[in-house]
Amino acid sequence: MPLSSKRIIEVLNSVSLPDFDQATVRKQIIKDSSKTKKGQIKNLTKKEIAKINDIFFLLTSIGYLKTDGSKFTFAKDFDNNGQIRIGAGGKGYIDLGQFRIEFRKENILNAHDRDTVTFEILEFRSNTFFGKVTAVKKRQKEIYYSKVTKKTAGMIYYHLIDLPGQFFAVSPRHEKEPEIDTLAVVQLNGKLLAGHPECTLLRVDLGDNEELDFDRIVNKFNLPPAYDKSEKREYAQTFKKEFSGRTDFTDLVTVTIDGEHAKDFDDAVSLEKTENGNRLYVHIADVSAYVTKGDSLDQSALERGNSYYLGNRVIPMLPETLSNNLCSLVAGQERLTVTAVIDYDHDLRILHTGFHRSYINVNKRLTYKDAEKLINDDTDDISRLVTDLNSLASGLKKMRISNGRIDLDITDFELLYDEDNRFTTIGVSERLRSHQLIEECMLAANEAVAKLLRKKDIPALYRVHEEISDESWFKLKNFLAVMGIKVKKTKKVSSVLQAVVDNYRGSDYSYLVNLIILKSMMQAFYGVTPLGHFGLGFTDYTHFTSPIRRYSDLIIHRILKSHIQSGEIVYTKDELLPIGEKCSEMERVAQKAERELYKIKSCRLMEHSIGDNFTAVISGISKFGLYAVLKEKPVEGMIPFVLMNDDYYVVNEENYTVRGRSKGRIISLGDILTVTLVKADHLSGQIDFIPADIRPQKKADNKETITQKDKKFYSEFEKKSRRKPKKSNRKK
Repeated sequence: MPLSSKRIIEVLNSVSLPDFDQATVRKQIIKDSSKTKKGQIKNLTKKEIAKINDIFFLLTSIGYLKTDGSKFTFAKDFDNNGQIRIGAGGKGYIDLGQFRIEFRKENILNAHDRDTVTFEILEFRSNTFFGKVTAVKKRQKEIYYSKVTKKTAGMIYYHLIDLPGQFFAVSPRHEKEPEIDTLAVVQLNGKLLAGHPECTLLRVDLGDNEELDFDRIVNKFNLPPAYDKSEKREYAQTFKKEFSGRTDFTDLVTVTIDGEHAKDFDDAVSLEKTENGNRLYVHIADVSAYVTKGDSLDQSALERGNSYYLGNRVIPMLPETLSNNLCSLVAGQERLTVTAVIDYDHDLRILHTGFHRSYINVNKRLTYKDAEKLINDDTDDISRLVTDLNSLASGLKKMRISNGRIDLDITDFELLYDEDNRFTTIGVSERLRSHQLIEECMLAANEAVAKLLRKKDIPALYRVHEEISDESWFKLKNFLAVMGIKVKKTKKVSSVLQAVVDNYRGSDYSYLVNLIILKSMMQAFYGVTPLGHFGLGFTDYTHFTSPIRRYSDLIIHRILKSHIQSGEIVYTKDELLPIGEKCSEMERVAQKAERELYKIKSCRLMEHSIGDNFTAVISGISKFGLYAVLKEKPVEGMIPFVLMNDDYYVVNEENYTVRGRSKGRIISLGDILTVTLVKADHLSGQIDFIPADIRPQKKADNKETITQKDKKFYSEFEKKSRRKPKKSNRKK
């Protein structure tokens, strides 16, 4: 039997000497072989010795071993603790800097996603380290939403519904126990019962109202609680003291333009005509005047990273006193600001930029719809300001696209609620010229601040969006080839992609093409090196315009204000690096939470349409099935192969198609199909379709049986499919 890496590491870990060499391990392997039934090994082969040498080299490279050239020791500073991430299939991994350790399902003990665990390395196979969890040091959280799934003679089983994979907690039977299928909140108590985490029942029979959705999201992503409204801080003195030395911009005609239901207004704009062109003023709420570096509120804001917008609810980064009052640029009130002033000539070349500690008094609070109506109006100062701002913004956008910005044609959707705050449907966010107006002004300010900080070599946080990787470009090129488009990677990749976007604008395939391009791009992050923003086509870019809801912007305000006042360095790069990582991490949490709520609401929207047919575009292909986006509603679901029982389908990842082995049916990315909804479960966030010409069966070709919890969906489907069609009243 070949010598395995697992065996080598087992022997290595059993060495009790303070230092050792490879010969020590080789002798032990030979010695242990005499105890097996297969007989004693007298000598190791050259191949086996080379394998031992490779394992020693790999373990040294990750810091598990240390060597002086001949002797080895176990590194005392090797940290065998980490946060484990567990996927829906039950497998896990831990990222440790330059390398990753993977864990098979049977080796994760009773760890849950994001728990901090202690592990040991088991083997190295297929260029990957594999490990085993030996202890759960710290739970990411202890309270979970769950569903009672079964009862045995002595235990109740709770399915932890918002964990990836199938995880259960158990509790002993008791008199007031919940019934099967009941929703409940449980708390893990740190003990094990029959191999499962033991739990205590906190809340039971939660019902199934949609108000639960928000609570589930907060719990699932461990989002911060709302600030205590009873806590009062005294800011009046700060407001008075901060006026000293500021530039007075209260004489400017100034407006805010935000959404209809917005409560925190952190940006306002003004514009003046000059002899050479235009002077743009972008005024941003000076949150840093009230939140001091390092104080308790500052620490809380850093931990949150940003505000969380979940449907019609908000978890703010800052207390309401600041976010909705003192820092909010409300009309008719003097407010402290930091202002970027940008002079443009008639050809939109920047002539000069300046930055000021300032204060303003907003003349008018406009919604996007209000501002849209004022464009091209000439009634008063406000309408003339909006018209001039729109003219400037239109020119800036056109110029930036020609300079390499990618203007994706992706429709935004929003969750809609009635007057009683009950979810009603998912609507299309109307894209107005007034949205573009504000966006272009904010982009201008962000770019101007970043350029100043880079040129002055001031340590700062930049918003970084790197160019598409070679691997992603290869996949994107293959996808576009399937769509009949041949592209080459030139120095101006953005221009190539913009041409593709423009080519499909308004077509049935526009959403899919734009979505694939978006997914091909790198994820933006906050870093200390000014690497530019690929998607926007900017060499210099940072986030400066939203300090009420983004901690990164608050950092930039402190840095910029210090430069304006004294030139002192506020943060070193070493201090900024972990702040940037934290802001990037919490931004991803916020995005995931928003997407998860959208999935739940999509299920609620669809759960009364089981058995109905829809037109769908195939938007993705995986080994488990096809992803489909409906044309009638902004909803995405899956067509699982397990339900496509008319054939055995083989996936071809290179050309984005699946093919039926027997009947030869081919389905490709971008195909438009009529599909039938067979499942919409808001607890799992799962929506399943099948092609309308295939009837679902309770047993698929691969003999996977539909689970008990799915039966009601397929039962409902059968009822609807047996209904007689309504007679038409239309005369022939």
